[in-house]
Amino acid sequence: MRIVKDTPIILKTFLGKLSSSEKVEERENYWKLIGEKGKVIDDTEMNGGRVLVLFNKNLTEFGVENHNPIENSLWIKKSDLEIDHYSINLNRLEKEILTRNSFMNNTKWFKLFTEIENEKIKIHSAHIKFLLTDRTYKFHFGGFNQTGFGDVSELGPFNFNEIEWILIPEKY
Repeated sequence: MRIVKDTPIILKTFLGKLSSSEKVEERENYWKLIGEKGKVIDDTEMNGGRVLVLFNKNLTEFGVENHNPIENSLWIKKSDLEIDHYSINLNRLEKEILTRNSFMNNTKWFKLFTEIENEKIKIHSAHIKFLLTDRTYKFHFGGFNQTGFGDVSELGPFNFNEIEWILIPEKY
């Protein structure tokens, strides 16, 4: 994937390094921003492959100076950036949830699982499919709250609105 306008990014280095090899003033110590997230707002490459990045956090919180007219933005070399795949997948999931007509919201899933629990129905395992995967997973029922399940074996925690469907075998 290429770094273009609106790409979510993470600053991995600054000027190709993890720290300054020279003494720099505190207000010019942009290495403090390593690990911070933002997005590319202008992909017109300037000054040796730099793109304009708008950071999610206020740069004054880090005590660094912003020389750009756009607040909380810096021109950063593309080679100092890595794509924030987590944010991209989260955005895809949110869009997928919004475009599906037949999904159940958190409240409906919560009500379903609460009723199953109230009736003392023991479901030891089921198969689950999530919106963003083609694969089905074996799912062992565990603790849940109003928005999703806690840590569930290899699946980890997940929200109800990520579920496309659940198949419960007849024997349960």
